[in-house]
Amino acid sequence: MPLPGGVAHLAARVALSVGLSIVTGVAVAADPITIYGTTAAAAASAGTTYTAGTIASGSAVQFDDGTIISGSSAITINGLLQINQSATNRLIISNTIAGSGTLSLIDTNSGTLQLTGTGATNRLIPLNMTITTSNGRLMGPQVSGTGIETGIFQLGASGTGTLNVAGGLVTGSAWQIGVGSTGVGTVNVTGGTFGPYGTLTVGGSSGGSGGTGTLTINGGVVGDNPLTPLNVGGFRFGVAQNSSGVATITSGTLRATSIATQDGATGSFIGLAGTGSVGLNSGYLQAGHLTLGSGSTGRGTLTIAGGSASTNNLTIGGTGNGTLTITGGAMKSGNGTLGLASSGTGTVTVSSGTWLVNGNGLGGESFGVLRVGGTSGGTGSLTIGNGGYVVVSSTFTTGSNGTFALNSGGTLQIGGQSGVFAPSTATGTASSVGSGTMGVLAGNLNFAGTLKFAQNNTSGTLTSSTTPAT
Repeated sequence: MPLPGGVAHLAARVALSVGLSIVTGVAVAADPITIYGTTAAAAASAGTTYTAGTIASGSAVQFDDGTIISGSSAITINGLLQINQSATNRLIISNTIAGSGTLSLIDTNSGTLQLTGTGATNRLIPLNMTITTSNGRLMGPQVSGTGIETGIFQLGASGTGTLNVAGGLVTGSAWQIGVGSTGVGTVNVTGGTFGPYGTLTVGGSSGGSGGTGTLTINGGVVGDNPLTPLNVGGFRFGVAQNSSGVATITSGTLRATSIATQDGATGSFIGLAGTGSVGLNSGYLQAGHLTLGSGSTGRGTLTIAGGSASTNNLTIGGTGNGTLTITGGAMKSGNGTLGLASSGTGTVTVSSGTWLVNGNGLGGESFGVLRVGGTSGGTGSLTIGNGGYVVVSSTFTTGSNGTFALNSGGTLQIGGQSGVFAPSTATGTASSVGSGTMGVLAGNLNFAGTLKFAQNNTSGTLTSSTTPAT
C-alpha cells in the first residue's frame, strides 16, 4: 500500500540521513539531511535552490549535482554541510563560509568544490570549522583563464579549525594553519594529497604574532601535488613570533622541493621566527633546502627516529637556534652547516642512525661539505654517539666556535660516494656508502670512536683515546 505523499517524503529524507551518516561517520540520523540539486535524491528532498543562510547545529544539508546557491549572504555552517558532486562537476561557492560546524566532501563525491573567498587578489579564506575530505577535490579561486590558484586558506584564523584529509586532493595557493594570537589549526592526513601550490605555513603567518598549528601525517602525501608535481613552495613551522608549529610523521610523505640559496633566504623552515618542531618516526621527509632555527627568535627542532629525510642544503641554526637529533633512520643532505651566522647555534646528535653528507650542491655550491661552526662565527656542536654513523664525502671542518665529539661506538667516515644529489637513495643504513671520492679533515679532532677514511687526506691534529680505524 503506497504511503501518503508527506509520509513518503519524510521517509525518503530519513533513509537518506541514515545512509549518508554511515558514509561520513557523522551522526546525523536524528535529523534528516536536506538535499539540494537535480538528482533523484534532491527531487525527493528540497529541489535545486539553496538560499544562503545558516545551517543550524544538529541540522544537515547536502549539495548534489545541479545545486543553485541563491543570495550573497554568508553560508554559516554550525551543523553539517556535505558535498556530493559527480566527477565532471565543479560546485563554485563565492559566498563567505563561516560557522563552527563541519564541511565534508563525502566518499561518494568525485567532483570539485571551489571556494572563491573575497577580494580581487590573494583572497583570504578563513575557516574556523572542521573540514573533511574523503574523495574529490577542494580548491580555491583561480586567475581567470588559467589554472593558477590565488586563494590563501587560513585554518584556525583567530579561532579553531581542523582539516581531516582521508582521500581526494586539497589544493589552494597557500595554506596557513593557526593564524593570529588566538588561532589554533590542526591538520590530520591519513590518505589522499594535501598539496598547496605555494607555501604551507604551520603556526602563524609572516609578519604576524602568535598562532598554534599542528600537522599529523599517518598516510597520504603532503606537498606533492599530482597536478603540478613537487610544486609546493616550502613548508614552514613556527613562522610568527610567539607561534608554535608542530608536525609528526608516522607514515606517508612531507615533501617540498623549493630550492634556496645557501644563505637560506627561501626554502623550507622549522622555526622561522617562532618555535617549530618536526618528528619523523617513519615515512619520508624531503625539502629542497631546509633551515632549523632561521630567524633570530626562531627555535627549530627536527627529530628522526625512523624513515628517511633528504635535503640539498641543511642549515642547523641560521641566525636562531636549531637542533637535529637522529636516533634511527637516515638523513641525507648535499651539505650541512651548524651555526651559520654569528648569532646562530646548531646542535646535532647522531646515535643509532645515519647522516649522509654526500650529495652534489646546486647553484655552484660545494658538495659533501659539513661545517661545524659556520664561517661567520656561528656556534656548532656535533656529537656522534654509540650506533651513530656520519659520512662526509668531501670536507669536514670545525670553525672557531665549533665542537665535535666522536664517542665510543660512533663512526665518522671522511670521503665516500658522492655524485648527483638523489634524495631517493637515503636509506636507514650506511652500508651502501663505500670508498670513492677523497675526503678532507680540516682542524683538530679528539675522538674515542671510529674514524674512517675512504682516501687519506688530512690536515690538523688527530688524537684519540683508542686506536683509530683507517
